[in-house]
Amino acid sequence: MEQKQWQWQEEGTSWRGVGIYHVTLTIPSRQPLLGSLNIPDGDPTKAVVERTELGRLLLECQRSVPVFHPEIQILQYCLMPDHLHVIWYVRQPMKQSIRQVAQGFWQAAKKVGRAYSYASYASLTGGAMNESGGATNESNTPGSMGGAMNESSGAMNESSNPESKGGATNESGGAMNESSNPGSKGGATNESNNATNESSNPGSMGGATNEKRGLSSIAAAGSRENPLCKALGNEVYWLLDPVFTERPFLRPLSRRGQLQAMLRYVRMNPQRLATKRLMPGFFRVQKGIEIGGRSYDGVGNVALLQAEHFDVVHVRSTMVKAAEHGDCQPLRDYMNSRVLEARQGVVMVSPFISPNEKRVMNVLLEEQRPFVLLADNGFRDYYKPTDALFDACAAGRVLILSPWPHDTEKRHISRADCVALNMMAEEMVRSLSSFPLPRH
Repeated sequence: MEQKQWQWQEEGTSWRGVGIYHVTLTIPSRQPLLGSLNIPDGDPTKAVVERTELGRLLLECQRSVPVFHPEIQILQYCLMPDHLHVIWYVRQPMKQSIRQVAQGFWQAAKKVGRAYSYASYASLTGGAMNESGGATNESNTPGSMGGAMNESSGAMNESSNPESKGGATNESGGAMNESSNPGSKGGATNESNNATNESSNPGSMGGATNEKRGLSSIAAAGSRENPLCKALGNEVYWLLDPVFTERPFLRPLSRRGQLQAMLRYVRMNPQRLATKRLMPGFFRVQKGIEIGGRSYDGVGNVALLQAEHFDVVHVRSTMVKAAEHGDCQPLRDYMNSRVLEARQGVVMVSPFISPNEKRVMNVLLEEQRPFVLLADNGFRDYYKPTDALFDACAAGRVLILSPWPHDTEKRHISRADCVALNMMAEEMVRSLSSFPLPRH
């Protein structure tokens, strides 16, 4: 049964069976074309993303996925100003792989992107594009089919958009409740117990919207039709900027606890972005932090390096082996000593790799004690810590350092990395402390 359930992990059937996937589609330029972040009262917990017309149409694309692939259920999504997060649940094996489904979603998004580019061009020039790519008279162009050039017709008018706010949508127990939406037929999703009812959106699924004018009428977001391409011709159509030029990032969620962590991550994306904008210093990647003759990149509160006392957290294998043979006292005493020193103002430094070291870190987080975390991978653009580390970073209690650049291919920490990071932690403490490093 387990083997059938996780068919996608088997050779030859990869990515086709039951599974849960996190999908992210990003605008590579990071332009906020999908929405704008609103932070009422300067409170990150109230942050919402007000959707643009392009953002709304991209959501139509993602909600059409279960229409064309009834095996897929949308567990949760979150539209951000420059990217979209979606969690797909594949409930039964599919003929197509999940990669092919993501490819189809990407093509639909690019279709919407080209419609947006066309509407933007037309609104700037007052006309459409002719076959040579130049401006032409609106009355003789495909704009007459959808009014894409006429700003007053609502090419990018969001005031009538019933979905203009919302940020993340929590849909525990299922995906969206769209039973009154004409695009929901086909048995794609049965979601009667969800949190968000979007039935008032005339374009939520199932083809072009009921609007007679505007971007929606030429984008056909939830449909395989492409009225704009037919009107412009292939040569001109493929010159348009698709906006979404990079393929979606697809990540399987198969480990215990991974789904719940990702649901929380997606749900809290607007709050995290609001926190970063309100406190940009702690979340900016800082390059070339020199400590003990070694250079690090860091995220967090660099002022922690000015503390008076530092010490390491490194649980030795001898302590663990002794505990396994019944002598738990050395391990217990050592871990307690780390917490007691932290309570006295000592800043702990460690990669926090082993389970026992992570237990110490969790106590430091719970008690809101400052510490320095050495990471085994560098920081990509727009990096932000996850979960409790994010909150501690926002409060200025954590500094995350890495001696290495970001490696997109890295998945697991090696033993060599563990040894090196523990050595760097001791080296750092000797360099920063105003007293000799005690021996444990």
